[in-house]
Amino acid sequence: YRIIDSHTNNVLTIVGCFTGAGAYVWTVYDWGTDIDRIDIVDGQKAIVINDIKCSGDGSFSAWWGYFSSSRWERCNLDGDGINAFKCNVVTTDCYIRKTTGAVIQAFYGAAMTMTRTKVCPAYNAGKGILLKDMSALSFRKGCIMDGDAGGGFKATYGIQCMHNSKADNYQPSSHGYVRIRNCDTGLYAKDGGQILLTANNQYSNNTTNENAVAASFGYID
Repeated sequence: YRIIDSHTNNVLTIVGCFTGAGAYVWTVYDWGTDIDRIDIVDGQKAIVINDIKCSGDGSFSAWWGYFSSSRWERCNLDGDGINAFKCNVVTTDCYIRKTTGAVIQAFYGAAMTMTRTKVCPAYNAGKGILLKDMSALSFRKGCIMDGDAGGGFKATYGIQCMHNSKADNYQPSSHGYVRIRNCDTGLYAKDGGQILLTANNQYSNNTTNENAVAASFGYID
C-alpha cells in the first residue's frame, strides 16, 4: 500500500520509495471506515489502528494520553490532526491534514516516528509539524511535508522545532527522499531545537528552505 501524492490522467505519484516497479496491476482504494474521533487515554499501550478515516474534530487526541503508545497504519486523519503529549506515536502510510493550527503537535517529551506519511496544512499561514518541550521526531522513508493541501495554500513553517526538541530527517536515497514544499520556511529551528540529517531532503516552492536561529541555539544540519 502507498498513499497517492498526486496524479495526472495516467500517472500516479506515491508517497515513499518503491523499487522494482514493472508491469504490475495496481488497484486504487478509497478509505474504508469513517469515524469522528479516537481518544487515547493515560497509559494505554500497544494500540494498533489501521485502514480508517477520522474526519471529525479531534481525529486523534492524546491530550490525556500520557505514557501511551499507538501505531497508525494506512489511515487518513483529516480532522484535527495529531496532538501527542508525553506519548509515543508511529505512523506508516498515512495522510494527515488539518484546517487550523499545526497539523501535528508534539509536546512534553513526545516521541514520533513517521514513515511514508504525508502531512498537509489546509490553509494559509498554517504549520505542518510543531515540536516543543524536548519532543522527538523521526521523519523518513519518503515522507512529504506539503504546505499546500490543495487550493494554493502556503504554510508558515513545514517543521518547527524548539525547546530542545529534535527532528531527524535521515534518508538514504534507496528509501526515497523527504520532501519539504510549499512553505514560507521549510525547516525552522530555535530555542535549542535541532533538525538533523537533511542532506538528502528535496525542497520545492519554499520562500526559505532552512532557517536556524543561531541566537537562540537553533541548529539545522
